[in-house]
Amino acid sequence: RDFTINTLAVSLNGPHYGELLDFFGAQRDLKDRAVRILHNLSFVEDPTRVFRAIRFEQRLGFHLGKHTELLLRSAVRMGFLERVGGRRVLNELIIIFREADPLPALLRMADLDLLKFFHPALAITPRLRSLFEAANRIVHWYELLSTAEPCERWFPYFLCLVADLDRDAVLGLAQRLELPSRYLPALEEEREEAQRVVNLLERRRARHSPPRNSDLFRRLDPLSTEALLYLMAKAGSDEVRRWVSHYFTHLRGETPLLTGSDLKALGLPPGPLYRKILQVLRDARLNGRVATRDEELALVRRRFLSSALPESGK
Repeated sequence: RDFTINTLAVSLNGPHYGELLDFFGAQRDLKDRAVRILHNLSFVEDPTRVFRAIRFEQRLGFHLGKHTELLLRSAVRMGFLERVGGRRVLNELIIIFREADPLPALLRMADLDLLKFFHPALAITPRLRSLFEAANRIVHWYELLSTAEPCERWFPYFLCLVADLDRDAVLGLAQRLELPSRYLPALEEEREEAQRVVNLLERRRARHSPPRNSDLFRRLDPLSTEALLYLMAKAGSDEVRRWVSHYFTHLRGETPLLTGSDLKALGLPPGPLYRKILQVLRDARLNGRVATRDEELALVRRRFLSSALPESGK
């Protein structure tokens, strides 16, 4: 067991059946709301226990025992965490970011000088703290949506953690933590695109020029759910967050009722034109210009059968 509070056991043997066994003072520590290790070499034998100590402390509203905290700080100062593989450290961070509110544990890690083991440039600034607070509200909001698709709830927080790092520092952190390659596109391209979209939407808000549904869809649809939640946390205004919320609740997944087979039945030859037509139909649905199959057919006949088809036959 990592800590005394994990060591309580119940006897299943004969006359002692149901007897509570407490060899390490766990009941006392539960009463004192203290997280204590079992022996002085606990953090030396397994340095990742420092993360679990913090997680229990913050989740339960406990405190580190005085001697335990001294030993933890000593282990950090002596660099024992540098011997731990990146994937093990990442796993502990993921578990922390899956907590109901990861910020207290992150602040405690900063207090105990642990962030340097992720990257020397990491620091908890007032801006980063506000970003985590916003992300926590948004992740919980998303999880309550009836339309919500599966989301790796830890990853928006990870994007927030590296928000102030430049590209090289982010890649260095990813390498240190042995981050699986499937996350790299979101960590690089999507993170940067999310910032560009935030800037664009904030400029539209400042000009009192809300984007059309089709424009919003085109900007947001290429981004993963995790990147979109990060984008909402980065937004500086409630109005921009409402626009992204509108995409999640009303626009995402919108597709035309017509298919390629329908276009072929109308006499349109298969080719790149189909993609253009389907995009026009999707935009028309998003902007409320068509709602039924017949209205989509009428739009195709009006826009494409009267003009594009003769050109295609040249």
